[in-house]
Amino acid sequence: MWRVKKQLSAELLARLSEQMMHLLQNDIPLLESIELLVEQKFIPEKIGRGLIEQIEAGNTLSAALEQLDFPALYLSLIRIAEESGGLAAGFSRCYQFYHQKDQFRQEVIQASIYPLIVLGCICLALLFMVTVILPRFTELYQSLGISLPPLTRWIVSMSSAVDQMIYLFILIFLIIILVFSKQTVKLERFFLHIPGIRSLYRYRFTHYFALQLGSLLQSGVPLLQSLELIAKLSPWIEVTRAVQKVKECLVKGDSLQLALENCKQGIFETFLPRLTAIGERTGRLEEILLHVANTMERLIRLRLQKYVKGMEPLFILLLGVVILVVVVSLFLPMLQLVQAI
Repeated sequence: MWRVKKQLSAELLARLSEQMMHLLQNDIPLLESIELLVEQKFIPEKIGRGLIEQIEAGNTLSAALEQLDFPALYLSLIRIAEESGGLAAGFSRCYQFYHQKDQFRQEVIQASIYPLIVLGCICLALLFMVTVILPRFTELYQSLGISLPPLTRWIVSMSSAVDQMIYLFILIFLIIILVFSKQTVKLERFFLHIPGIRSLYRYRFTHYFALQLGSLLQSGVPLLQSLELIAKLSPWIEVTRAVQKVKECLVKGDSLQLALENCKQGIFETFLPRLTAIGERTGRLEEILLHVANTMERLIRLRLQKYVKGMEPLFILLLGVVILVVVVSLFLPMLQLVQAI
């Protein structure tokens, strides 16, 4: 009745966790805290009422959250916090994890906005000139009996093709998206072999693994259970397989360092096994993993900024070339007519 899976974004989970952390730290009872969040509209009423109903029915908070389809990682952090009697600390860890996750997502979106806007402008400008401006000039030249040069004829033929086959192009584009969505593993492997993109993927995979494992270990979740959760929640097939291989090696008795070294190469950064060995030796594994996650996040941010700065002049140049070609094709017949007089 109360399932609200589609609403559970990282932003919502971070906001819920932050407010619950503050309220519980001020000794406000759990049910009253949830009611306050609903009244102040910090969380959707559907989520709040669902939690209250489940808890009043005698369920634990983690069981209530599970009924509402909260993520498995969130449930694990809260369940461990319940067992240790530190629910406020559990919400604090949830807030730190999902706030960082939401911030990272926002940064990636912001870095992608400018290139997408410029690319969209290029497409719209080209479409407008080819489908609106060019046909009018073509009619004018035909009415004057002016023969079109090869460049203009080619542009006109492209314009006619766009008018006649635009729905076919859209259909082909959707089919390509559908095929790629069904071939996730092959697509991941393809990107992992492209220089530049390959290193960005490794940064992202290492960031994801270190942040998830560090957060779970810091909350008291056992190592094997943490790896099982990470493999289950990973959005990337390659990471899931690598983590499963790490878990299998640990079950056989290997150390985490050796397990990471034996897992598929090219998924994580090469320094990760060595740092985990230091963490295991010093008893600060979760701290070192979270430090790795922060380092990877900075590297990803810098790499994205570098890509965006590199694409800006390329997109502007592309826009200029497209407009130049179309404009030249429009006025070339007129110039030829003037020269012939």
